Amino acid sequence: MKRVRLWLIVVAAVALPGCYLLTPAGGAKVNAVTVDPSYLTVGPGEQVTVNVTTDPPDAGGSVTWSIKDDYYAAVYGTSKVGLITGKHLGSTTLTATIGGKSSDVLCNVVPAGGIGSGAYITGSETVILMAPGDSRNVSAQLVGGSDQDQSGIQWQVKDASILDILGQGPNALITALKNGTTQIVLGHPLSNTTFTISVRVDGSTKSLALSKNNFIMTPGDVQELEAAIADGSTSEMASIMWSVRAATGTDSNFLTVTGNGRMVSIIANSPGQGTVFAVFGTQIAQCDVIVQSNKKMAFQTGIVSGSPGDNFVVAYDYSPASMSIFWTISDAGVATYTNDPAAKKLTITLSKEGTATLRGTLSDGVTSDSLSMTSKWDKTLTLSQSSINGTPSDAPTTLDFTVSPPGTPVSVSSDNPSVATASVNNVTHTITVTPHQEGQANISAQTVYVSESIACAYSYTSLGVNITYDISGSHSGLSGRTITTSNHSGNAIITATPSKSGATGMAYTWSYQGDNDGGNLSAGTVSENVFAFHNSGGWVLISGHRQTGTLYLTVTHNGQNILSTSWEIDIEWH
Repeated sequence: MKRVRLWLIVVAAVALPGCYLLTPAGGAKVNAVTVDPSYLTVGPGEQVTVNVTTDPPDAGGSVTWSIKDDYYAAVYGTSKVGLITGKHLGSTTLTATIGGKSSDVLCNVVPAGGIGSGAYITGSETVILMAPGDSRNVSAQLVGGSDQDQSGIQWQVKDASILDILGQGPNALITALKNGTTQIVLGHPLSNTTFTISVRVDGSTKSLALSKNNFIMTPGDVQELEAAIADGSTSEMASIMWSVRAATGTDSNFLTVTGNGRMVSIIANSPGQGTVFAVFGTQIAQCDVIVQSNKKMAFQTGIVSGSPGDNFVVAYDYSPASMSIFWTISDAGVATYTNDPAAKKLTITLSKEGTATLRGTLSDGVTSDSLSMTSKWDKTLTLSQSSINGTPSDAPTTLDFTVSPPGTPVSVSSDNPSVATASVNNVTHTITVTPHQEGQANISAQTVYVSESIACAYSYTSLGVNITYDISGSHSGLSGRTITTSNHSGNAIITATPSKSGATGMAYTWSYQGDNDGGNLSAGTVSENVFAFHNSGGWVLISGHRQTGTLYLTVTHNGQNILSTSWEIDIEWH
């Protein structure tokens, strides 16, 4: 029965938050107890351990654990190690006590994966000089947090015998109690780093300060950090010493600090976090450094432009591969997209006129790239040909056209309808040009947005002349190259015309060389291409005929001679 009871007691002790495992008591008196680390961050359901040490190391007694609010965390412990489990988001304080001495642990429970979210604490000063009895206000800020998050800043002083601190949130009141040096450590559930303020209480007026309190870097980055001493001499500035301390779990060589004295260069070598310290005498100033893994999110191109209905394939790349990408689009009506994560390609489809931005953001919420998309109709009119060369007797020419936006009506007109006219069929997307005569004409095809033209040129390279005759009167007629008119009201009309229709640039030169039969024969041009003879002589008793003269005709086309001919003119009496 005794063994059963002991077993039940142990189970009960372990099952309750804040309980401890019993350990044998020692005999040495405890001078001090320390818990390391004294500030920690844990997620709900996650566990971390802390180490308990005593002065002297073999001090006896059992460690008892207490917790300010076990809603946020639970603790189980031995005399050397405490196991802390996060439960709910928030902050609480755990206390380890042995031999009448106690040490606190500030425990912040943050969202799972929230550690390393990029939020950090910063303040206006990293080194404070005070004299015993002095009081002053100190402020801090959570960068990367909301206004409501500022109230979660926790203040803790390492040596409460030197400094008293009263504060919660962004502001605290500190009071110097006695000479000495200590540190104020600020933490927050959303930050995986702390911010430290060094406080020296001795009344000294020479303070050490740094140009930056923190850096967030990526491997390969280089930053400069400068120290300043109030009223410091050149030799004092040169005496400033620098060092780096890597956080637990971080490679000690994650940072390289080059230089000494007033300014140094900080080189990020690998991911990790730690602190750069500047030391002047008994004063210490520090700068927290976080080196993040190289992150990248990049589109193959930054701009996509086209018309509604167009498709584009855009590649992208990102790292690390363990992160996910969240896609957002400013106007899904302008464009849509589909993602092929295996090929790291997006297919973009433009839907309507407008502009939109597609953004890909890594799951860190910071690393991103954007793709600008413009969807706009080209508003173009394209003709299958822009010129027509031919003769007026050619058949009509039909050409095709394409228009954007689709369905936009096209109209046509001619600047010289006597040479050529045009008609359009917006259903079949064709334009028909009909020639009429020699010359040039521009056919204009236009929409409400744009216009195009068709240059038309029509001419004959080979052209003849047709001669027709209208001869009246008895015994009048044509025989070979001789035109005979009767001496009693005989008429002869000669007409010259181009052998092909639509010819222009024609010139006719008529020349009659002979007599007028005593005034009975009249001759002359009726129009440019018509020449007429009229004989008004009376009856005579004798018969016969005689040649009165010769009619000459020269025809040119655009200055080129195309015909030279002549006729003998006879009058017959009877």
